[in-house]
Amino acid sequence: MPAFDSSCGWKKLKGRWPGRNGPSRLLLLERIYAALSPMVFGTTLLTSYLGGATAKELRARLGRMSPAAGRTVWLHGASAGEMAAAASLVTALRERGYRFQPIFTAANRAGVAYISRKGAPDAITALAPWDVPAWVSRALDLWQPAVLFLIETELWPRLVFEAHRRCVPVLSLSARIYPRDVARYHAIRSFIAPTLCRLTRILAQNEVERDRFIALGAAAVRCVAVGNLKHLQESTVYNPGHLRRELGLQSADRVVVFGSVHHSEIELVFKAIKALSAVGTRFVIAPRHLSAAQTIAWEAATHGLQTAWRSRRQPRSGWQILILDTMGELKRFYSIASIAVICGGFGKFGGHNPHEALQVSAPVLFGPHFEHFEHEARALAEITPEARVSTPAEIARQLDEWLGDEHFRQLIVSLQRRTLPDAAAVTRRYLDELSPYLVAAHA
Repeated sequence: MPAFDSSCGWKKLKGRWPGRNGPSRLLLLERIYAALSPMVFGTTLLTSYLGGATAKELRARLGRMSPAAGRTVWLHGASAGEMAAAASLVTALRERGYRFQPIFTAANRAGVAYISRKGAPDAITALAPWDVPAWVSRALDLWQPAVLFLIETELWPRLVFEAHRRCVPVLSLSARIYPRDVARYHAIRSFIAPTLCRLTRILAQNEVERDRFIALGAAAVRCVAVGNLKHLQESTVYNPGHLRRELGLQSADRVVVFGSVHHSEIELVFKAIKALSAVGTRFVIAPRHLSAAQTIAWEAATHGLQTAWRSRRQPRSGWQILILDTMGELKRFYSIASIAVICGGFGKFGGHNPHEALQVSAPVLFGPHFEHFEHEARALAEITPEARVSTPAEIARQLDEWLGDEHFRQLIVSLQRRTLPDAAAVTRRYLDELSPYLVAAHA
């Protein structure tokens, strides 16, 4: 079986491990950051304590984690979406034959909760240590990872420096900079550029993102456009018939799924539902944050709609609104959707991944603010411009049109699925890029 070589011999691998490329000592701004970080993050720690954080969570923020056994790979991301991508990557690496203990850290509880349910059974899962020299050093010394994978934009300067100092390769995967953050990053270019130069490899989502990193000071030779890690090929097969029976749906019942609904979007969702003319339609509403579930229930009651809760497994039939108040099931529910309305873009939240629904053949509607998925949204708007909607009336009108003509709905699905990337190709590119850092050796 392929295994890991965690020695400092990475610089021998075709020049990909930068060795001391990038500053090996802290620059002035970084020293100031290191001096201030205990005070800043210490205040955050106190706030977390007063806010009800558990002792385990507070220990994790200090780098006091569960010990690892054997060869480890550390994967760090912000929240549930990044952790889902990280879990898919671990699955792909293990299918190729690599054996290691994965360590997942997330910036918030949602990411930890997701990976606790979906991650590998031998995984270590924790909140990430905050970016204080002693705290990240403690975690690195405890786990001694063979490689550190940072998902998307999780570029913590001290974490990257401490890993670089220990000859641990640090790769930014699915790397991106949100459009709204470009100006801010350029304003601190002199501070962030040394961190980017210490990265072993930057695997950007596309050429636009690659150019953004290079403009901020990353070495062009170590930046490559590979694809979005969230587009890795999946082995999961969904059985929509089983879920429909579980929910008490009849063959004629159509389902519209409102996915990742933010609190301020709830009113818009219900206005769209009330404006809909199509009969025989059920609605699944998946809140982005579970704290919004009760508001959804209250809004449904206000409109006289019969409500069921997914977590309560009842009722089997008769519901008009199903609140998807469980984690990790949204894509499964997209598989029974006649249409998926991807939220997060009706308020200024950046939108959410529309490809999850398209991958299981649900056509999508989405809002005007999709900066987090700007490339996906642009491609969809070019091929089906009517899919970008802004108001409850526009949502209802498109739902009526697509639900009222099955042949047209299937045409929309076919057109929108043309925007899907080649998942097998994305997976292959990632595995090919990562293999030099997961050095094959026979035990």
